Amino acid sequence: MGFVHRGVAAWSDGRERRIFLNSRWRLIALDAATGKPVPSFGVNGEVDLTANLIRPVNRLHYTNTSPPVIWRDLVILGNGVADRLTYRGDPPGDVQAFDARTGRRVWRWSPIPQAASPATRPGRTAPGPGSVTPTCGRRSPWTPRAASSSFR
Repeated sequence: MGFVHRGVAAWSDGRERRIFLNSRWRLIALDAATGKPVPSFGVNGEVDLTANLIRPVNRLHYTNTSPPVIWRDLVILGNGVADRLTYRGDPPGDVQAFDARTGRRVWRWSPIPQAASPATRPGRTAPGPGSVTPTCGRRSPWTPRAASSSFR
């Protein structure tokens, strides 16, 4: 049937209720009362999660590892990334947030700092897409520091 997913999320504004399902490269909004796609969300109830990423991707490599998360009027979701094998056109692993009413993307966050990102330090450049730099036991500049010892 073309559906691959890890669960659903529910949203309500007090008047209407929607069920959100992310399946492969699609975010689908269903009317909770009828089970039918919400025509005013995206295009006929669907949003293409691969549209407008930082680079074109192969949709067949886009996958989900968790259901969407609802926060207020946002539907937030990420995508799975391969741990070992990478292919040309692999998705970048971005986390995206969409308006629960319209399907319009509100923001996108990349876990890998891009060259113009404030996460990159002066004089350094971020690793390129798909690149991995071995650290040989040293802390990578891209790895968060350990929690403070005063944290209990």
